[in-house]
Order: sequence, then C-alpha cells, then structure tokens
Amino acid sequence: MNEINKLENAINKIKDKEILEKTKKIFDKFKIGFSMSPAARNNHCNYIGGLAVHTYNVMKYCYELCKDDELDEMLYLAFIHDLGKIKVYRISKDIRTRCDKIEYASDIDHVFFTLQLLSSIGITLSDDELNAIVYHHGGWSLKRDWIKPNRYAILLHAADMLAIRQEESENWSKL
Repeated sequence: MNEINKLENAINKIKDKEILEKTKKIFDKFKIGFSMSPAARNNHCNYIGGLAVHTYNVMKYCYELCKDDELDEMLYLAFIHDLGKIKVYRISKDIRTRCDKIEYASDIDHVFFTLQLLSSIGITLSDDELNAIVYHHGGWSLKRDWIKPNRYAILLHAADMLAIRQEESENWSKL
C-alpha cells in the first residue's frame, strides 16, 4: 500500500463526523503536496513523499498514545501539524529517489504556512488546536511566556518525536 493510501486509511479512523469531514477536505486539497514533499531537509523523511510517511507515522503514534475521548482531535492535529512544509521546501529537479538537494523555498516557518493553507480553504483552528500546532516542536517551538503548551501540544510533540526517532531517522541510535 502506498503512503497516500496509508494516510487516507488513518484519516478514516476518525469517528467524529465533523472532524472527519474537515480532515478529508484538507486531504483532498493537499494530497499531491503530501506525496511530493519531504518532511525535513536533513534529518528524517528527506525525500519525495517523506511528508506523507512522517504524517502517517505521527498519526500512528497518536493512535497509540491518546485516550479514546481525545483520539479524533489528535489524529486531526497529527494530520495537519506539518502541512505548511508543502510550501517550505523546494526539491532540485534532478532528484529521482532521495532528496539530497532540498532547499528552503521560504525563510518563514512551516507553522505559519500551515495556518495560511488551512485559511485558504476556509478552515480555522480553535485556541486549543492553535496551541498544539504552534507548540508541536516542544522546546524548539516559538517561545511565548504568556502561553503555555496544552495537553494536545504535549501529546503531538511526543508523537512527532517518537515518529522521528523510532521510525524515520537512520542515524539515531536506538536504546
């Protein structure tokens, strides 16, 4: 099964009708971006389609980490957390399988592009969802003393790090 199909199957695990509907809307609009974009420049899933692989892995860890009453929201947040990377990276045209020459298409952080892309299709985030997206990098996130990461942000960061360290980083030594 290809990565886009895996991602779509993970989305279909969302039970809440409203969350599922908006997640499918985003998927339908940006699935080509997921299939063509890397998840990172150097460290993990740095190849064409790497964003789909990484997003699926984060969703998989959310499925394992989260309580039933927060699972749908967390699957949604895992799906959108790196959406803006579709606009952040540019891949050299001569790359066939590995993206050794990934360049930044913009100096603006992918979090801002995530918000822009969602807004472009009429989707807004609640305060809790926005907090999770802004703080999903944990200690590397934007520092704002007056806002503290919420439970969704902490869970999303944990799932993101587990995906990167356990599934995606070749040079990470597993304990």
